[in-house]
Amino acid sequence: MLLTTTFPNGMFSIGSGVMVGRNDVLTAAHVIYEPAWGGFASQVVATLGAVIGPPFQAPYSASFARITAADTQFDPNGDRLIQAGNRGPGYVGSERDIAFLTLDIPLGDRTGWMALDPGFKQGYANLSGYPAVHRHALTNDTAWAYDDAVDAFTNLFYFEAHPGNSGGPVWHYGGDGRTWSG
Repeated sequence: MLLTTTFPNGMFSIGSGVMVGRNDVLTAAHVIYEPAWGGFASQVVATLGAVIGPPFQAPYSASFARITAADTQFDPNGDRLIQAGNRGPGYVGSERDIAFLTLDIPLGDRTGWMALDPGFKQGYANLSGYPAVHRHALTNDTAWAYDDAVDAFTNLFYFEAHPGNSGGPVWHYGGDGRTWSG
């Protein structure tokens, strides 16, 4: 899902998200929160299946999204570098970089949504999103992913990830052939 965010100071950015309920979107908190730009985004537009043009195409239409929950403590020192974890107790960095959005319409009723696979430990997975390096075109990369042995995150070391991928799903096909987020 393409997320276009506008901030209180007029800056805007593009990120990614994933449908996790009939009108619920999961993304990274840093996609919708930037202290230097005035804090939380003042507007978020979510476009599922967007095709960056020309012409721009929105096969499932676009919807305004409101921020319903976000952890803003993903970068406590404000250096704009989000660490993967702290190799110890408590959550820091990417372990806290999470936000939930609610769409104005129940788009998931038409498209379905991804579910969490709490049993995923390692395997081939996909990273989908709208990275800037590819002119915000929808991309997918497949590589080996594994849960960190200490911290609460999935290691994506082998993936091609760029600004714009943030918030997009890391997903795999479950044993039953269904698609699951990881």
